[in-house]
Amino acid sequence: MIEEVGAALIRRAHEERVFALAGRVAAELPFQPHRRLSRTLADACARVAREPDFRRVVAALILAAYVREVDPAGYITSWN
Repeated sequence: MIEEVGAALIRRAHEERVFALAGRVAAELPFQPHRRLSRTLADACARVAREPDFRRVVAALILAAYVREVDPAGYITSWN
């Protein structure tokens, strides 16, 4: 539920922040000695760079994670 609401609230500014964040993460790769993790992150960063729809999904997931962090009780009761 929160993911759907988050997806509806995502604006271009959110997508731009995800794009910028992915660029900063990509610039720090690879993380030694975590080669497999680095490849996964590099793939995700590349996908963010080329796919606007994926940027929106990532932004919605970040918003959902934020809501769960700041108001876990409210998140849980919203499903009841």
